[in-house]
Amino acid sequence: MFDRPAINANPSQTGFSLAISARDIVTVSLYVIFYFYFKGGYYFLHNRFQELGFLFSIGLSVYAALMAALNVRSSDLAWSKWVLTTMAFLGYAMVLPAYLWGHYNQVSMIPSILASREFLAAIIGPTLWFLYRNGYAIEKVEEIILITSGLLIISYIFHYFRLDLQAAFNSTDAHTKGMVMHDEWRGYRLKTPGMAMVISSVSAPYLAAKAKSAAARWYWILIAALCVYSWYLIKGRSAIAMLIAGVILYHVWFARKERLGLLFFSLPVVLPAMAYITVEYFVAMKNVDAGVRYRAYMTAFDVIKEYPMFGYGMQSAATITEQDVFGSKFYSADIGFVGIGFKYGLVGLALYYVFTIGALVKAVTTNHLLVRKTGRCNILLIAIIVKIVGDLFKFVLSIDYMYIQGVTVIAVVIAMSAIYRHKYAATNDFSKPQTSLPA
Repeated sequence: MFDRPAINANPSQTGFSLAISARDIVTVSLYVIFYFYFKGGYYFLHNRFQELGFLFSIGLSVYAALMAALNVRSSDLAWSKWVLTTMAFLGYAMVLPAYLWGHYNQVSMIPSILASREFLAAIIGPTLWFLYRNGYAIEKVEEIILITSGLLIISYIFHYFRLDLQAAFNSTDAHTKGMVMHDEWRGYRLKTPGMAMVISSVSAPYLAAKAKSAAARWYWILIAALCVYSWYLIKGRSAIAMLIAGVILYHVWFARKERLGLLFFSLPVVLPAMAYITVEYFVAMKNVDAGVRYRAYMTAFDVIKEYPMFGYGMQSAATITEQDVFGSKFYSADIGFVGIGFKYGLVGLALYYVFTIGALVKAVTTNHLLVRKTGRCNILLIAIIVKIVGDLFKFVLSIDYMYIQGVTVIAVVIAMSAIYRHKYAATNDFSKPQTSLPA
């Protein structure tokens, strides 16, 4: 399907050859999608180009699903399962919270649905599955994600020195102000594209060592150096600590299937330690920043008690905000798992960890599958494992998988797991495509 050119000009008539294939269009679309889903447009035009990512994603999803339905005759395509479960997820994540917020505050639910649009990134999962069944290699998708993550590090450095960080932090515009962090010790710092930072930090040294060309080797060496410089600029102590912890724990717990026993052996120590640290954290919050965050936690707990199942819903700046209802210092995005319970209730909180821990399990088991079948690990899956492990340890503050970068990663892991399991179930020849379809 993706090999025959859609446009093929005669070189004798034009002086050059122009060939645009379906594969080329899909590849460009994936670059655009992952670039903007991983915050490539965050630093200019109020992130409006993220909408371009949604547009490309929806178009590619419809195309891939339609072509798979028309051309793949195998019963294991599971077309309805992928499409309907994704629609059900989007309905729950986008429509129900918007309805609840509108109902409780007597405002329209439409702006809240639009405010939840980052969940649309979930459609990249079935899109990748359908593209694979149409003959597009998952290895190419992984390459696109890795290269795009590297490009985002270059973009970050560029915008770090392009922007006046002090002026941005003092801006009256909420988005511009939100791009910058400040404290007395570290000064003004531009927020990083967090998912791309971790993926590149883990993968760049490995890819530089494994590169088959000088150009690729120098590209990954550059990305590795820029990652180190970016960590120096941001001085994110907890983020760096979680990166280091994630790398160590990957090797201790997840690098080989046999090491999973160490994980289960560690849990009776790790879980009580995390519970103790959480309690101490809440105690400490009473005296930090005049207790602002502590009061936000207490407010959210009160709301969860009143609306335990599905929470209070998703706000919208176009109607009424959390600050209008619960006070100017209340931000559910700043209070971690409690903020998830506030918005989506205990059901939403449970689903959040089901998806997050489920993605970790799928990433680990798929990597083990690849090691067993090919003798090689998958560096993208390793980077994702490192990221998820680090985020689970900082669950008191982290809600990364409620936002577009995290939703994208979970969807990609679900797709990669299904694809690799299908490949090895279908054939022992890792290089053979699953289908050959007309352009």
